[in-house]
Amino acid sequence: MDAFSVIPTINAMTGRVGMQSQEFIDSLKGKFDRFQMNTNLRGNVVGLFRMSAINSLLSQSEQLFTLFNQAVNLLHDQAQQNVERLGVKFEPVRNSEPFLALVFAFVQGIKTDNEKIAQRFSDALRDRQFERFLLDSRTQNHFADSDLRDPRIFDALGRKILASDLIYRKTRWMLLTYYNEVIVAQASMNDLSLVVDYTDSGHKSQGLVFTVAGGGPNYFGVKEALFHPRSNGVVMLNV
Repeated sequence: MDAFSVIPTINAMTGRVGMQSQEFIDSLKGKFDRFQMNTNLRGNVVGLFRMSAINSLLSQSEQLFTLFNQAVNLLHDQAQQNVERLGVKFEPVRNSEPFLALVFAFVQGIKTDNEKIAQRFSDALRDRQFERFLLDSRTQNHFADSDLRDPRIFDALGRKILASDLIYRKTRWMLLTYYNEVIVAQASMNDLSLVVDYTDSGHKSQGLVFTVAGGGPNYFGVKEALFHPRSNGVVMLNV
């Protein structure tokens, strides 16, 4: 079944992106610690920190783009293998506009999240500088260090969650969506219906049959209902 081959790939690539993002966060923590000890936070220390963070962001964005190219190429190849195994002709879509746009939009979204993380550290450094010079020394520790050890940012629904969790969810959902929509494109080109396949054969939606966009259950409704960031299900051609 397709889920048993695809889900491990998605999990592995999500883990690689997560490790890369954690390295970026750890680098910001290191920069923050160095800058806050710099000459008692005198001068334009916040501006210098921002410049250093921007350099880290540029490097991280290049690495992220490389990782995602590797991930979607792997998933595209797996989709081809799974389609051809069923005796259906596979039409490559990796260089088509919708799929290139999907990858670009996701990388930009993660880049924006990383910019928010960097801004969180920058704001904290500014607060430390303000406390050091304008407030009584007894109040200098009011800023929560724990919020920097595990920085939180707002998601699209306005919820403040761990940055590492948000990036994990977004990454896994994007890779799951990419694979599924490669299969959906094949179904559309071959006028075939689709079926849900889970790693857990006892899942209540295992074997659900649906169309690409017709009446009754269709991909858009199934995607909304079943394919959340932690889903262990994928779509298959119903042949």
